[in-house]
Amino acid sequence: MIPAIKNLLAATALALVAGTALAQAPQQYPTRTVKLVVPYGPGSSPDSVGHNRRWWPAMRELKRLADSGALGTLLHVEGHNSNENSNAVAGGWRTLPAESPGGGMTGAGLHALDAMISIAGPVKRVQGQLLHRKPPPAPQDTASALLEFESGVSGLLATVRATPFYWRVHAFGTRGNAEVLGETELVLRMSGKPPQRLALEPEDSLRAELEAFADAIEGRAAFPVAPAQMLQTVAAFEAVISALR
Repeated sequence: MIPAIKNLLAATALALVAGTALAQAPQQYPTRTVKLVVPYGPGSSPDSVGHNRRWWPAMRELKRLADSGALGTLLHVEGHNSNENSNAVAGGWRTLPAESPGGGMTGAGLHALDAMISIAGPVKRVQGQLLHRKPPPAPQDTASALLEFESGVSGLLATVRATPFYWRVHAFGTRGNAEVLGETELVLRMSGKPPQRLALEPEDSLRAELEAFADAIEGRAAFPVAPAQMLQTVAAFEAVISALR
């Protein structure tokens, strides 16, 4: 198991004894670090996960389109997240292979993988490829994976940590396909119709995520990401990392 995950599980176990669980998700910049403290008590044990991209307006619309059947039967999903971290980060966990294995898969690709799982469900099978072009400092590598989901959907996942930021999640169905290219940009292509490029209203995704977490703590609503799906993302991530080795 990856040391970072092992340490988090150990810290969570200790926190449960004390009555709280602390999950810390470091973002690209220290000032954006998010700490989620979950109280555990009789009759109440909310869980949370720090994938704020699920709250991006474009990602919410993509999930709505896929879940509603507007795209027809879902056949294939593709995800890509690159962030140029190898050129911008000189130290810390992102530079340590033991803590951040798989090239850019741990620091960036994981978020695209989670987004794909939110649309297509749990992953059944993984094949991976990790190519190293230049060693640290400022490593140049590419990581890609071929996925098979339990639902029968196929998938492609890729990340390049030496190129400028890029986000793309694309879902293909029998009636149409929808492509997310950022927080608010979505391209919709429906059979027999010209493509539509939608510019959705921006939203503070971190705030929306924390408010959803607060609602779960107060018992007003369940956290939108079910614990089972949190574990599905972790299991798929571990499978991808194993396939890249």
